[in-house]
Amino acid sequence: MGSVFKISGRQAVGARALDVFAEENLFKPLGVTEVEWSFIQPDIVQASGSHYIRPRDVAKFGYLFINDGKWGGEQIIPQGWMDETVREYISYSIDGWSEHYGDRYGYQWWLKTYEYNSQSYEVILRSGWGCQKIVLFPEHDTMVILNGGYYTDRESVNEIVTEFILPALAQAS
Repeated sequence: MGSVFKISGRQAVGARALDVFAEENLFKPLGVTEVEWSFIQPDIVQASGSHYIRPRDVAKFGYLFINDGKWGGEQIIPQGWMDETVREYISYSIDGWSEHYGDRYGYQWWLKTYEYNSQSYEVILRSGWGCQKIVLFPEHDTMVILNGGYYTDRESVNEIVTEFILPALAQAS
């Protein structure tokens, strides 16, 4: 994929602006047509967040991680990069934080283990502000997309997973 750098004030990957690169290499192959980017300056994309896509399109992104980077039989994201992004790079224990997100971190993915009925469930979690979440259970070929609005209140992700998702997965096993 090439390194990120600035060309004439425009944030770019290789020789293309980040939003153009994402459109050509990710959104277009996935059929994502409605994307709203935020800009730090008129010509610099805010890549850390504040871009908006529909929940069904967020699910397409999650699907790539469940299916080794493939969409419709085509390799959209290289398998090697998929593996790198969800590998544990940081391990920590912070009260309240670890329980909420997990105790390990990859490249923009939280790694968490849930326990239910003496069984462990490994989760890959992507988190946005206000309970915007992608929760992947790769071993169970399952994805949960949460499109909440908890901007000032405590998020209920753990409750949703432990009270509804894990019992359903256990029953399906």
